[in-house]
Amino acid sequence: RARQLLPRHGVAAVDHLLPLLASEDQGVKLTAYNVLADIANAAAAPGREAERDTVARKLLTLLEPGQPDPVLYQGLRLLPIVAPQGFDFVQPIQPILVGTDTRAAEKARECLTLMATDSACDTMVRAANAVNTPFAIALLDSVAMLRNPQSLDIVASYLNNLDPGIRVAAARAVAWSGNVKYAAPLAEIIAKA
Repeated sequence: RARQLLPRHGVAAVDHLLPLLASEDQGVKLTAYNVLADIANAAAAPGREAERDTVARKLLTLLEPGQPDPVLYQGLRLLPIVAPQGFDFVQPIQPILVGTDTRAAEKARECLTLMATDSACDTMVRAANAVNTPFAIALLDSVAMLRNPQSLDIVASYLNNLDPGIRVAAARAVAWSGNVKYAAPLAEIIAKA
């Protein structure tokens, strides 16, 4: 019954549902997550920008330091549903992305990839400087997949990286653009491959 009726309350129900994500009862936790996902999807509809902003801000509390890992992961799965273009929701995600917890970092990468906003792409590109090589390559591959024209010049700074894997990942992230200003660096990377 809660699963059917609570989504009708929309934003008003969010504050009551968030603490339930930490419940020991798997049924309660799953139901709370599903209801929050329904509310987030409804708030993301065109014309409901104020609700979308409110829900997104409330979901950001799930990413605060000290949250249990399952709650953090649920927040990282819910946030892309409502994160609008042009609003900086990546600020609390960046420390998770470059942190020592590799599982949380991967979940943060997935979250930013699903967001697909300009700031999400920029955050992944900048974080590639602060992480190990395999994860830096994964971050640049995510940016390549999103084909964000706003991130091209930032990604291009990795075309001269000392690591060949990072250079190739950066090449993939700019090659789709067909921009001739990247032709010479790309040719050099191919020649060195």
